[in-house]
Amino acid sequence: MRILHTSDWHFGRSLHGADLSDAVDAFIDWLEGQLHEHDVDVLLISGDIFDRAVPPVREVRRLSDALSRLCQHATVIAMPGNHDSALRLGFAADLMQPQLRIVSPVSAIGTPIECVGNDGQRCLVYPIPYLEPDLVRQELGEGLAVLTSRSIPPASSSPTAVSRSALLSPGIASQGELPLNFPSTGQEGLPSGEEEGPLAEGDGSAVPLVGRSHQAVMDAAMTLIRADRQKRLDSGDAAPAIVMVHAFITGATPSDSERDIRVGGVENVGAATFDGFDYIAAGHLHRPQDIQGSTSPIRYAGSPIAYSFSEAATPKLVTLVELGSDGVRSMKHLATPCLRPLSVIRDSFEAVLGEDYAALRSHFVSITVTDDARPPQMTTRVREVFPHALVVMHEGTYSPRASSAAAVREGRSAHDVAVDFFEEISGAALNDAERQLIDDLWTDLRIIERGDRASGPAGAPATEASMDSVSAHNTSIGGEV
Repeated sequence: MRILHTSDWHFGRSLHGADLSDAVDAFIDWLEGQLHEHDVDVLLISGDIFDRAVPPVREVRRLSDALSRLCQHATVIAMPGNHDSALRLGFAADLMQPQLRIVSPVSAIGTPIECVGNDGQRCLVYPIPYLEPDLVRQELGEGLAVLTSRSIPPASSSPTAVSRSALLSPGIASQGELPLNFPSTGQEGLPSGEEEGPLAEGDGSAVPLVGRSHQAVMDAAMTLIRADRQKRLDSGDAAPAIVMVHAFITGATPSDSERDIRVGGVENVGAATFDGFDYIAAGHLHRPQDIQGSTSPIRYAGSPIAYSFSEAATPKLVTLVELGSDGVRSMKHLATPCLRPLSVIRDSFEAVLGEDYAALRSHFVSITVTDDARPPQMTTRVREVFPHALVVMHEGTYSPRASSAAAVREGRSAHDVAVDFFEEISGAALNDAERQLIDDLWTDLRIIERGDRASGPAGAPATEASMDSVSAHNTSIGGEV
């Protein structure tokens, strides 16, 4: 059985204002070809299908067209990430064709999608849509309470009562922590409450809450999944099991293009949370990578397109998994198409415009010019050579001396202080023309102060003449303002 794992499509996203629609379309064309070429049975999309909760209409149409094409080749299982609206993405999911399964509600956690490959191999796919702790902790708590009441009889009713720890995820069981906040009932394994305590309904009954953290809600979700898996194993169904998750797993390396999901300063979920499964299809981080620290193979497929310059040197991949009755037999990483590569240049202005970087002129580029003084018309001149330069910055190696304020002392003229100021900021000595501009400016200011002249040259008001001089001087020293 062959499964293709991808994530973080981010339909509708741009790169520093550059439209990436052509790159998205090229990826979908390529992906359709890969499904056919490799005879893929199931396509997994682990969240962040759209870049915004309310995507533009054209992106909704683009996704509709893409899914229609992809479902002709494989069963597609998708779920929302932190950028998606779970409600909008999952609208009418129950009415969709069997080849398309979009899992959005928290209530679906613990109910697997059963897939059968062309070779007859079965597998169970457990999607966990992105869990925002404050929004899902009550619903997950209610699910755990129902599970506990069904799975564990009162301690006095049977000497062989099963411990609740058998159902808990490793993170909870190993730490002795229980994820719910509701009063103790004297029943084995039921929690005695956390620092926040339960919410109260109008009738005074307690509403169980899962702890307010990404780890707590993921532990709760995995507890629900483990309970279903164990029930199946007990009945003789040993089909391989895959978990789809959209989260930041400890040990992963982020890039600059993921949205911060921290709650209380913490966004991580421990890798051991996912122990005991055949494959963890992770989404959220845009760098493709394997995560250590779990008995399960955890893989971030990464985004198919680079969405920040921090990903310039990162290959973009999807992961092809071959699954057998004994679990994962092989994994192959397929490189996605790249219409326009990303490159980062950091060098002197002369070198940037020279032939050393000629091969990168068709790329999306981020350019940092390192001259001490900012070159005149720097951005304009760079973009004449690099038409796809999206970021152009000046970051000179020179920095003003911390002791420069000591130069302003009694007995020094304002003219000399102004000259020192511009030389400190620009990192270069003023040339004759620049010094003449400052001389003329201060001459005008002295005349105005004495009241000997009410206007500047050619009858212009003196204040306007001064401003013209300042503007000309700034342009001469610092380039465009």
